[in-house]
Amino acid sequence: MPRCKGLAMLAGKTMIEHVMNAAPEDSSEIFISTDSREEAEAYREVAERFGATTVWMPVWMQSPSVGMTEKLIAAFKRSDADAFLVLPCDTPLVSKALASFLLEVAPGFNAVIPRWPNGDTELLHASYNRGRFVQCTSSLKPGELYLSEVVRRLGNVLYVLTETLKQVDDRLESFFVVESKRDLARVRSIVERRFRFASTRSSRKRRGNRNG
Repeated sequence: MPRCKGLAMLAGKTMIEHVMNAAPEDSSEIFISTDSREEAEAYREVAERFGATTVWMPVWMQSPSVGMTEKLIAAFKRSDADAFLVLPCDTPLVSKALASFLLEVAPGFNAVIPRWPNGDTELLHASYNRGRFVQCTSSLKPGELYLSEVVRRLGNVLYVLTETLKQVDDRLESFFVVESKRDLARVRSIVERRFRFASTRSSRKRRGNRNG
């Protein structure tokens, strides 16, 4: 795996490209949050192709265990958007339909977060009200910036059961995280299967049009 995991190649594209392709078409801004200037530079070419902005916060500036919250704050403060969709760079199977759903139901809530039957939540596959998030975190001390604590304080959070989300991602593959070469190989086989299925369906449709 490369040092910047999001740049691992998968079916001719980097993982982060697969993730950004899931962003709704009407997304006004895309941010790529990194841990260093070097990582931001590594993502620069991909960012430019998608019109994205790289945001970096050195690890030494991040408080232990709350670095992700601090990186979200850094991105949120650079935007005027009402709602923000957060997706991890190492989940290349994320569904555009699921991403769109998380934003479509966002109005009226401070966050929309998937929740598994056992109560576990997907805080990094979620949408957040940008203004409320920044307001809430501005009054917290560094040791209180755990993302789970921030969510607790946000209030007015809509939790969506993963069973419900199967309507837009029947296998819930959006939540599969690539953590190893073995995971990458598994995801590669899934992507190839999807490509073959799409090609077959397209071919059948063309034949049907000709016959018609």
